[in-house]
Amino acid sequence: MLNTAYTYRQCFTKYGEDDDAFERYCPSETEWAEVVEVCEFLEVFRNVTNLISGSNYPTANLFFMELCRIKALINAQLHLDSKKHMHNMAIRIALKYDKYWDECDLLLSFGSILDPRYKKGMIRFAYISMYPSDYNNKMEMVWKRFYDLFEQYATIYGDTKGKGPESYSDYLKQPLSTTVGNK
Repeated sequence: MLNTAYTYRQCFTKYGEDDDAFERYCPSETEWAEVVEVCEFLEVFRNVTNLISGSNYPTANLFFMELCRIKALINAQLHLDSKKHMHNMAIRIALKYDKYWDECDLLLSFGSILDPRYKKGMIRFAYISMYPSDYNNKMEMVWKRFYDLFEQYATIYGDTKGKGPESYSDYLKQPLSTTVGNK
């Protein structure tokens, strides 16, 4: 709707010139510039929504990467105090985003781990940028839960001896370079 309004901004200006009562509602050039900024910001959300809503191709492996991209975009706007309208909008979006992200980031990370293009690398990159102070704890939690899931799978579907560490405690004893961050 904002994109369409911006396309016809000349009409708004002309109507404001012709009708004194409408003139005070007609956006100024500064306000039109803000409309452009908001549209560019929201365009990323639209593109990500269209990408992960696809039905003709698998999308589960895309969720984590795209939602991390949105988080980075929101964080960038949160640090721009000079553009108050964008900063205020980003605060409201971040509150909702963080609420839902905390509920699903673990599950989405599994989809990314299972994608042969990304494996551990995407999770490592995302968590370092999103949780710089708590990165190691987040990574440990992801790998513990992922390994627990694998153990459940192995219990149900067969023997996995010789294909990895015997238990999660054995997994943790491995050097960090072989467990976290390497493909």
